[in-house]
Amino acid sequence: MENLNNYDPTFLKEKLIVKENKFNEEEFNILFKELKNFLLIKSMFPTKKVYMINKKIDLLWHEFILYTKEYTNFCNLFFRSYIHHSPNNWSKLNKEGKETSENFFELYQKVFGEIPNGEVWVFDN
Repeated sequence: MENLNNYDPTFLKEKLIVKENKFNEEEFNILFKELKNFLLIKSMFPTKKVYMINKKIDLLWHEFILYTKEYTNFCNLFFRSYIHHSPNNWSKLNKEGKETSENFFELYQKVFGEIPNGEVWVFDN
Protein backbone atom coordinates (compact mmCIF):
# COMPACT_ATOMS: atom_id res chain seq x y z
CA MET A 1 0.00 0.00 0.00
CA GLU A 2 1.17 3.50 -0.79
CA ASN A 3 2.28 5.78 2.02
CA LEU A 4 -0.36 8.40 2.75
CA ASN A 5 2.29 10.87 3.92
CA ASN A 6 3.95 10.79 0.50
CA TYR A 7 0.88 11.93 -1.43
CA ASP A 8 1.70 15.02 -3.52
CA PRO A 9 -1.18 17.52 -3.78
CA THR A 10 0.65 19.89 -6.15
CA PHE A 11 -2.55 20.60 -8.11
CA LEU A 12 -4.27 21.80 -4.92
CA LYS A 13 -1.28 23.85 -3.85
CA GLU A 14 -1.20 25.60 -7.21
CA LYS A 15 -4.86 26.50 -6.95
CA LEU A 16 -5.10 27.46 -3.28
CA ILE A 17 -1.69 29.01 -2.68
CA VAL A 18 -0.58 30.42 -6.03
CA LYS A 19 -3.83 31.25 -7.84
CA GLU A 20 -6.28 32.03 -5.04
CA ASN A 21 -3.95 32.95 -2.15
CA LYS A 22 -6.21 31.19 0.38
CA PHE A 23 -3.31 29.70 2.35
CA ASN A 24 0.42 30.13 2.64
CA GLU A 25 2.50 27.02 2.01
CA GLU A 26 3.16 26.24 5.68
CA GLU A 27 -0.52 26.52 6.58
CA PHE A 28 -1.53 24.42 3.56
CA ASN A 29 0.91 21.65 4.51
CA ILE A 30 -0.35 21.52 8.10
CA LEU A 31 -4.01 21.56 7.07
CA PHE A 32 -3.54 18.97 4.33
CA LYS A 33 -1.74 16.64 6.73
CA GLU A 34 -4.63 16.96 9.16
CA LEU A 35 -7.17 16.42 6.38
CA LYS A 36 -5.41 13.15 5.52
CA ASN A 37 -5.49 12.17 9.19
CA PHE A 38 -9.19 13.00 9.40
CA LEU A 39 -9.98 10.95 6.28
CA LEU A 40 -7.98 8.01 7.60
CA ILE A 41 -9.99 8.09 10.83
CA LYS A 42 -13.25 8.32 8.84
CA SER A 43 -12.21 5.29 6.80
CA MET A 44 -11.19 3.24 9.85
CA PHE A 45 -14.30 4.03 11.90
CA PRO A 46 -17.18 4.40 9.41
CA THR A 47 -19.90 3.90 12.02
CA LYS A 48 -18.59 6.52 14.45
CA LYS A 49 -19.86 10.10 14.56
CA VAL A 50 -16.84 11.97 13.29
CA TYR A 51 -17.65 15.35 11.79
CA MET A 52 -15.35 17.96 10.37
CA ILE A 53 -14.94 20.59 13.09
CA ASN A 54 -12.50 22.94 11.37
CA LYS A 55 -13.76 25.27 8.63
CA LYS A 56 -10.37 25.74 6.97
CA ILE A 57 -9.82 21.99 6.66
CA ASP A 58 -13.41 21.65 5.47
CA LEU A 59 -12.70 24.24 2.76
CA LEU A 60 -9.59 22.32 1.74
CA TRP A 61 -11.66 19.11 1.58
CA HIS A 62 -14.27 20.83 -0.61
CA GLU A 63 -11.58 22.04 -2.99
CA PHE A 64 -10.01 18.57 -3.15
CA ILE A 65 -13.37 16.96 -3.97
CA LEU A 66 -13.80 19.35 -6.92
CA TYR A 67 -10.89 17.52 -8.52
CA THR A 68 -13.12 14.47 -8.82
CA LYS A 69 -10.66 12.20 -10.60
CA GLU A 70 -7.78 12.98 -8.24
CA TYR A 71 -9.95 12.75 -5.11
CA THR A 72 -11.51 9.45 -6.19
CA ASN A 73 -8.09 7.98 -7.01
CA PHE A 74 -6.71 9.25 -3.69
CA CYS A 75 -9.54 7.63 -1.72
CA ASN A 76 -9.31 4.35 -3.59
CA LEU A 77 -5.54 4.20 -3.25
CA PHE A 78 -5.34 4.96 0.47
CA PHE A 79 -8.72 3.96 1.89
CA ARG A 80 -9.95 1.37 -0.63
CA SER A 81 -13.21 3.30 -1.09
CA TYR A 82 -14.53 6.76 -1.73
CA ILE A 83 -15.02 8.88 1.40
CA HIS A 84 -18.14 10.94 0.96
CA HIS A 85 -18.49 14.44 2.27
CA SER A 86 -21.76 15.32 3.95
CA PRO A 87 -22.25 19.04 4.38
CA ASN A 88 -22.02 20.15 7.97
CA ASN A 89 -24.96 21.73 9.62
CA TRP A 90 -22.89 24.09 11.76
CA SER A 91 -25.83 24.94 14.05
CA LYS A 92 -26.37 21.23 14.70
CA LEU A 93 -22.64 20.84 15.30
CA ASN A 94 -22.85 23.61 17.88
CA LYS A 95 -25.22 21.37 19.83
CA GLU A 96 -23.32 18.13 19.21
CA GLY A 97 -19.89 19.70 18.96
CA LYS A 98 -18.55 18.58 22.32
CA GLU A 99 -19.51 14.95 21.74
CA THR A 100 -18.25 15.03 18.16
CA SER A 101 -14.97 16.63 19.18
CA GLU A 102 -14.44 14.14 21.99
CA ASN A 103 -15.08 11.22 19.61
CA PHE A 104 -12.63 12.64 17.11
CA PHE A 105 -9.93 13.41 19.70
CA GLU A 106 -10.25 9.92 21.20
CA LEU A 107 -10.00 8.23 17.80
CA TYR A 108 -7.12 10.49 16.73
CA GLN A 109 -5.13 9.52 19.80
CA LYS A 110 -5.97 5.84 19.29
CA VAL A 111 -4.81 5.88 15.64
CA PHE A 112 -1.79 8.21 15.83
CA GLY A 113 -0.68 7.75 19.44
CA GLU A 114 -0.79 11.47 20.13
CA ILE A 115 -3.33 14.14 20.82
CA PRO A 116 -4.47 16.21 17.83
CA ASN A 117 -2.74 19.48 17.06
CA GLY A 118 -4.53 21.90 19.40
CA GLU A 119 -3.86 24.86 17.14
CA VAL A 120 -5.68 23.14 14.26
CA TRP A 121 -8.30 20.93 15.88
CA VAL A 122 -10.44 23.33 17.82
CA PHE A 123 -14.20 23.32 17.47
CA ASP A 124 -14.51 26.04 14.84
CA ASN A 125 -18.10 27.16 14.64
